[in-house]
Order: sequence, then C-alpha cells, then structure tokens
Amino acid sequence: MWLFLCVNKKKVADMLIAHDSKLTNDLTAHDSKIANEINAHVSEINNTFTAEIGKINASFTKELTAVIENFNARNNSFFSEAKGILASLNTITNKLSEAEKTLESHHNNFCVISSEFTSIKASIEILQNDIM
Repeated sequence: MWLFLCVNKKKVADMLIAHDSKLTNDLTAHDSKIANEINAHVSEINNTFTAEIGKINASFTKELTAVIENFNARNNSFFSEAKGILASLNTITNKLSEAEKTLESHHNNFCVISSEFTSIKASIEILQNDIM
C-alpha cells in the first residue's frame, strides 16, 4: 500500500505539474494576445492622433503664413508711406532753407535801402537848412 500511495502521489504531482505548465502556457499566450491587441489599439490611436496633429499643424501654418504675409504687406505699405513723408519733409526743409536765404537777402537789401534813405534824409535836411 505504501508503494501505491507513493506512485499515486507521483502521478498526482506529475498531473499537477502538467496542468500548471498548461495553465502557465495558456496564460502566457493569453497575456501575449492581450498585449498585442493593446499595442495595436495604441498604435491606431497614435496614428489617428498624429494625423489630426498634422492637420491642425498644416491649418495653423497656413493661417500663420497668411497673417505674416498680411503683416509684411502692411509693413511695406507703411514703409513706403514713411519714405514719402520723409521725402516731403526733406523738400519742405529745402524750401524753408531757400526762403530763409531769400528773407536774409531781402533783409540785407532793406538795411542797405534804409541806410540810403537815412543818407538821403540827412541830405534833404541839410538842403532844407541851407535854404532857410
């Protein structure tokens, strides 16, 4: 009987080991299947997310490019207008300088004429005094 118990014990142990090995293999296969499914879903989500980010980036780039082009056009317009204003100011400055020179010339002529009038007046007074 002792031998029977030992043989049965060994059979039971061998059966348990075989069953454990089968369960381990089944769980490993199941875990591998779940991991593969999760990786497939994560990959699909990643691809979808990447595609959406790409669309958003393209749209943003297009809008930003349009804003920059609009800004550059306005900047060029303002620069052109500023150049025109500076050219006008330069013209006004030159005309003002010419007017100042003309005014100075007329002032000098007036001083000469005034001096001559003073001289003529003095001569007239002398003649009037001589006549009287």
